[in-house]
Amino acid sequence: MREVDPFDYWESHSSAIEGLGGLERSPDPRYCFHTRYHEVREGRARFVLQLDGVRASFGELSMRVHAWKPDTDSNISLVSGARMLLHSEDGAELTLPVHFAAQKGVLYALYGYLSEDSDVVAQTLKVAIDEPEDTGEQYPEPPRSIIAMEAQAQETRPANALLHYGRTRVDHPVSQSCTHEQVAVLSLRQREGTDLALAQWSEAMCLNGLNTYGVTYSGLEGLIVGPVSQDYAELLGATSPVSRQPNGPPPSRMRSDFYDFLLMPTGLGIDGGARERWEAVEDWLGRLKIGGLAVLGLRYRPDNDLVSSADTADDRVLSRNEIGQWALRLIGKGYSIAPMAFAPVSDLVIDSQGLAGFVMIVQRL
Repeated sequence: MREVDPFDYWESHSSAIEGLGGLERSPDPRYCFHTRYHEVREGRARFVLQLDGVRASFGELSMRVHAWKPDTDSNISLVSGARMLLHSEDGAELTLPVHFAAQKGVLYALYGYLSEDSDVVAQTLKVAIDEPEDTGEQYPEPPRSIIAMEAQAQETRPANALLHYGRTRVDHPVSQSCTHEQVAVLSLRQREGTDLALAQWSEAMCLNGLNTYGVTYSGLEGLIVGPVSQDYAELLGATSPVSRQPNGPPPSRMRSDFYDFLLMPTGLGIDGGARERWEAVEDWLGRLKIGGLAVLGLRYRPDNDLVSSADTADDRVLSRNEIGQWALRLIGKGYSIAPMAFAPVSDLVIDSQGLAGFVMIVQRL
């Protein structure tokens, strides 16, 4: 790991963590630190924050990884983040990593602020970058899909909207939850079990997503991840050459196979926590060609709890909050997300494990 100066973006600004930073009062009373933008080798990376001699009786520290492409006119974007509850009375050492995927030609900075009021004090604050080793290998560049070349293909995220307002439809889907109303419209029989109804709904939403967003040309190369019904596979294979892969971690990214569309009706199949799920999503979407479309079928915990990132890192069940974090990270990485519509808990179809269904529609720009 290489240590970087946590205060060199605004050298003169004092930190909200008493005794740290510069000598001048910051215009933002919540500001804690901000590194300058650094080049990071491509691949899995992380910023690591270390606070020594910490004393705090309340509060929360939030951190964000910002990305900037200096060779373009694009704005600074958010690509990752984490939160830490501050509670220590014995001068403890606190460490928190913030993981992100570094890309070629992009610079990264770590910004920290108090997301809740705090009486925190600390003796030292250090930031380090843990980046991939330089192996000399380069990931292959994705080719451009014919979808991106056709003017009639619809944008997945019109007007950069993140949330969808109003009723959702099954024939023109956005990123949305599975509801009893949608299952009824599709004439799916819940009396045979909600698990089967949710599986059939996911397959139908994958197909309708392709039709809605212009993925209708013959000869497109597609990838289905995870098990699907025989009728579904035959229907897709009748118009496009479709490859099949089990769910779980994707093959090595050093391979050069890319696809016009990717469908994952049954979810990730990942045995792990939030970090493992995000890395799998990121790697699978990395298989898309430029302009390619993915429809991800997910199962999530049907509640509205919004808890600390640190508390959910080892959660074995996907949450609504985590899906929202994926959307923000993907937008920051240059993907487009169909607006998200989470239905009220009372409207959701719940499977035998107590989970609700969701589809996320993503396009690689």
